[in-house]
Amino acid sequence: MKLNTLRLSIGAATLAVAGSLVAGGYYATGEFKVNGNSVSTNFITANGKIYMPVADVASALDMQLVKHSNTSYELVPKGGANQMNGLEGKIGQTLLTSHYKITFSKFFTTDHYTKQFGQGTADAAEGKTLAIVVIQVKNATNKVLGMSLVGAKTVLTDEQEQTYEPSTGGWADWVSSNPNVLPGAAANFALVTQVPKDAKLKDLIYEIDSNVPGAHQIFRIHLNP
Repeated sequence: MKLNTLRLSIGAATLAVAGSLVAGGYYATGEFKVNGNSVSTNFITANGKIYMPVADVASALDMQLVKHSNTSYELVPKGGANQMNGLEGKIGQTLLTSHYKITFSKFFTTDHYTKQFGQGTADAAEGKTLAIVVIQVKNATNKVLGMSLVGAKTVLTDEQEQTYEPSTGGWADWVSSNPNVLPGAAANFALVTQVPKDAKLKDLIYEIDSNVPGAHQIFRIHLNP
């Protein structure tokens, strides 16, 4: 085998390696950089293409690789798939995962709320107000998803890190909390949470799950600009 040195630049990414020629291609170990982030990796070049572990690419991008099944993988921000912080966003933003296209449409407070998706009204107790977060969850897969729209970890937080759980009973504003959603279709609903009038709300921690393996997801949504 003949040792060789190779340097490749691909946009903002750079490979600097030393390796050997092998049948059908070039095998090497070396350094992969993206915007100054560097990882050690192994790679093969063959037929004009570069092959390297996706996990190493994720690391260079300051992300992590999450396996959903033997044929489904996802790059997510570090900690985004498992930690309580979850994937971060803000009101008005649409976030996309391998299972959901989810829009956190609107946030407001009111003492009297008329449901938009279900039937009935809700009135805050004295000294309290109702915090409303309007959400659309769209099925981004090619299969029917049996969704659980509100997980046990779903809460609003305030600037003092106090937490408030949304109603899953009479105040809940949805047609069903466990809908079967067709590919490309959406579930629209609003979280209704009673909080103290003087609470300075900060974030929504939102948990969603499904009957499909790997579909569990947590989001941290900033309520204010």
